Amino acid sequence: MLGLHQSEDDALWMKGLLRYQSCGYVRPSHKHNIIWQKNQVQCYALHSEHNNAKPTMLWIPSLINRYYILDINHELSLLRFLAQSGMNIYVIDWHHPHAEQAYYDSGYYIAQYIMPLVKKLSAAAPIHLAGYCAGGLLALATVCHYQVHFASLSLLATPWDFSQMQDVVQHPLCRGAIQHALQTRSPLLHGAYINWLFYLMNPQTFKDKYANFATIEEKTQDYMRFVMVEHWVNDAVALTQAFAKECLLDWAQHNNTMKGMWHVRDAIINPATIACPTFIAAPKRDQIVPPNSVRPLADIIPHTHYITPDAGHVGMIVGKNRHHALWHPLRDFVRSCASQQNRVCCAL
Repeated sequence: MLGLHQSEDDALWMKGLLRYQSCGYVRPSHKHNIIWQKNQVQCYALHSEHNNAKPTMLWIPSLINRYYILDINHELSLLRFLAQSGMNIYVIDWHHPHAEQAYYDSGYYIAQYIMPLVKKLSAAAPIHLAGYCAGGLLALATVCHYQVHFASLSLLATPWDFSQMQDVVQHPLCRGAIQHALQTRSPLLHGAYINWLFYLMNPQTFKDKYANFATIEEKTQDYMRFVMVEHWVNDAVALTQAFAKECLLDWAQHNNTMKGMWHVRDAIINPATIACPTFIAAPKRDQIVPPNSVRPLADIIPHTHYITPDAGHVGMIVGKNRHHALWHPLRDFVRSCASQQNRVCCAL
């Protein structure tokens, strides 16, 4: 019998939540080749052997979540798909920061981690840089500062105009939670706190996904996809206090990106200065980064290939429609850029 104030809808999503919590899923160990490491940050190779004749692509995931949404398993791995399509594929795994790294902001991550890797990988030829979600902002800023190293830029669900997210980030509960978090003296903002911010932004989405999971037949492909993705969602990474302030306050609350007030290494980040071809994906059903938040980048960056996959923030990466929505268009874009790059080199 339902409780006095518990609806059937509430019972369904709570059933789904308990079902997930008791499923016992443990992510299998994936031992990718580590080609570079500094402190806790590592870079993995997803291909078998580097080939200078193939395009080289470096992926920058968000600092908020682990990298492996791009490599959930063999079947649902965008990175392995690109490697099997004839590319040298590398991805950064940020891991968890340490308390003494509290002052690390985007500029520090770019200068101390991304650029040493870029210089290593671009020794033979310019590389193709890609970023997902907030990782896309790091990728964009990197290209703005060091354009000579890059043959192309790919931005997946990368926010720019945070005014298009105001219904979410300006919610009183969310604003209060952010302000409280940034007023603490803790050097790190725990990943679980970030997950609760996302819950406060849209509690109904949280309930809907678990209500749907309650109805999925056990051990089916859809069941396992949900479990693996939800494990990734809950495997949250702590943010340094400096980056948390930048992300949650300077970007999300003050919209410094769109206003031209975001500085990295004392220089304003201006997407209009990006000269390389740029691929931008803004999923139509993205409830984390609304398409209207991404769209201005396509208007600002000179040479863009802009797509709007019929998918959500994560769905375009691992959903049923992933090949048509993102995988094939992105592969074709990089191949086209690499082909153009080769023609230029031959002409020289």
